[in-house]
Amino acid sequence: MLAYGRCMPAEQTQPSYLVLGHFKPSEQHPGFPDKRWLTLAELKASGLEMATIKEKLTEFEAAIKVARDAELDAAPAPAPAPAAAAAEGA
Repeated sequence: MLAYGRCMPAEQTQPSYLVLGHFKPSEQHPGFPDKRWLTLAELKASGLEMATIKEKLTEFEAAIKVARDAELDAAPAPAPAPAAAAAEGA
């Protein structure tokens, strides 16, 4: 059961992950789908199995690597033509 708020403190000392899950404010509440920022400590305290947490982190890190490499390896955007740049500045 996770009953944490949705806001993040201004300063973070630990990485947090935006988690799409089913959150229950109490044991009696049926819960609802939502997104929350959670640290690894909060994920561990939630009762999720460690194997599940590790599996999801591995999937997340692989997806980030693919997206990062695709973005960094992409051809740079063409520079605007000089006439177009002058018209925008006017």
